[in-house]
Amino acid sequence: MRTYAYGPLSRKQDIRILKLNAGSIHDPLRGSLAPRKDDESYEVLLWAMEEGNESSRISLHDEGGVSNFLHIKPDLGAALKSLRPRQSGNPHRKLWIDAICVNWKDIQEKNKQVAMMAQILRQATRVCLWLGSHDHDSRKAIEFMRSKILDLARIDYHFSQESSLDSCIALASFLNRPCFEQHWMVQGIVLARNAAIYCGEDCLSWDQFEAAVSLFRVKYDSLARHPAYSAYNFGDIRAFSAVRLVEVTSTLVERSESGGMLSRSLSIEDLVFMLSDFKVREPHDLIYSVLALGSGTGLLESQTVKPVEGKTGSTDSRRSTTVIAVDYGQDFFEVCKKFMAFTISRSGSFDLILQPWAHQAASRLPRSKNTLPSWITMTGPVHQTQASSSAFGGVSRVRASADPLLKSGLSRSYRYKASWQRARPANWRLGTGDKGCSLFVTGFILDAVGERGESAGVGMPPPSWLELTEDVERSDAFWRTLVADRTMDGRTAPKYYSRAFMHARQPGFMVDEHGPFVVDEFIRRVRAVTWKRRMITLRNEHEQFGKEAVIGLAPERTWRTDIIAIIEGCSVPVVLRHVRGTETYSLIGEAYIHGYMDGQACSLQEYVQRAESTNYALKEQMKTREFELS
Repeated sequence: MRTYAYGPLSRKQDIRILKLNAGSIHDPLRGSLAPRKDDESYEVLLWAMEEGNESSRISLHDEGGVSNFLHIKPDLGAALKSLRPRQSGNPHRKLWIDAICVNWKDIQEKNKQVAMMAQILRQATRVCLWLGSHDHDSRKAIEFMRSKILDLARIDYHFSQESSLDSCIALASFLNRPCFEQHWMVQGIVLARNAAIYCGEDCLSWDQFEAAVSLFRVKYDSLARHPAYSAYNFGDIRAFSAVRLVEVTSTLVERSESGGMLSRSLSIEDLVFMLSDFKVREPHDLIYSVLALGSGTGLLESQTVKPVEGKTGSTDSRRSTTVIAVDYGQDFFEVCKKFMAFTISRSGSFDLILQPWAHQAASRLPRSKNTLPSWITMTGPVHQTQASSSAFGGVSRVRASADPLLKSGLSRSYRYKASWQRARPANWRLGTGDKGCSLFVTGFILDAVGERGESAGVGMPPPSWLELTEDVERSDAFWRTLVADRTMDGRTAPKYYSRAFMHARQPGFMVDEHGPFVVDEFIRRVRAVTWKRRMITLRNEHEQFGKEAVIGLAPERTWRTDIIAIIEGCSVPVVLRHVRGTETYSLIGEAYIHGYMDGQACSLQEYVQRAESTNYALKEQMKTREFELS
């Protein structure tokens, strides 16, 4: 029997549908693959593409009865065996599966099918989210969600019983399955009319799963404090893969009672921020997913999914990009440049240059550029999975880096506004020719880094930070800097945090693990902000800040020679490093500078430039200039 060979799709909007034959769990996989007929109903199967060989196979027969093999990944084979009909009275199940229904070796077909993903998902009768084969823990977790957590009348009773401990441990492990970290899960859930999760032969509707996860999160804090559960280290529930997925998908869209989509509530930058922590198969995937999900973005699918091959807008700031063609054959850096130009010209914001969003897999792509420029930042995990320290075993999610200062999904009133009325940049451009890797932006230098403290490697501010900031340690500035003057949900830090700070210092500095709730809340926020960041002071050589020291937080790799700049269109100050022997700067990252996060720096600059008493050196330092970022 020969290997299956794909035929061409005759129409641009055609998709192939797999008719999966009925069979027992042990029968070989059989079916047929043909273009979809008009209005033919189908389901979509989404699954996490695993590494390794395509060691399973499915026999596909054509209209003449001739069968050929298509090799597939083992996990996909397990999914198909679990989902196929069991009864001969229901001879087949109609599915769209990317790994089978798309000829990925044909780059033009791949581009067109990816551009159609939103339409494919919306038109499906159901989106089936495959979480992998079942095991003892997964079955216990799903049954616990279905029969106990969703039993609202007795939910408190169920969680108070020591007999529920094993189920809670199983659920915690289940909610950290790697499949929940896949970006396609977000797209599938948001765009589906009807979605369900499948783990082996166990199934829950997405609505049931979302409700159960949300309720488990609500009960988590009291659960972790219960004597029966104290021996098990569940980790930070906010970092659980499934919890993050539920939070993101519920934020992205509102639905009517019938399941219809009511609205999308976030900007393109917000979508990038929220999706960048999810795993992708190829670096291009994040960009195309963001554009498919974004409202009014001009992606091809918004034009009745008719590909406009090769038509993209300008990367000049004076002309807005209107369409980004899906093209997996294009150099990833060129796609990034077009996406950046598209986003900046639409929003007037440069915040995207501060957010790690380009997937690490981009570093393995063959291209002429050895590395991406500093203004396109590679992603790194905010959280990672590790073996639990509990005697019960299992896994827990632990923090790997600080939360970004540019927190997404918040009301605009709670966000930083460092560039104030200059939030929409008037002048910016992408370099061309020899300057093709450069981004030109406008702003001014606030000051240089003076002193820098040790890195808070694991989110525990070192005692030396107190020595670095002796003159401000007793003021609100110190504790507000530790939390970047915000709560975990992005609101202005409340005054009672000062009391929590004093309590947390006794007997040690930020070591209290299970104190009062308010103290725990404060410490969680401190760790989220300071993890692998340094406390810094500004040089204040010209005393533009008066006699008082100005403190802040900066990336771990900040040097004393770096500068703090305010860039038009950036919500927070940035750390820049002059590249020796050139006129360019490398972007190090975002910074929190206490007292200068909401337009105060712009007011100071205007005063410095206007005041006759200001010395020339300070005027020159704080003048508006163009920065070339490389």
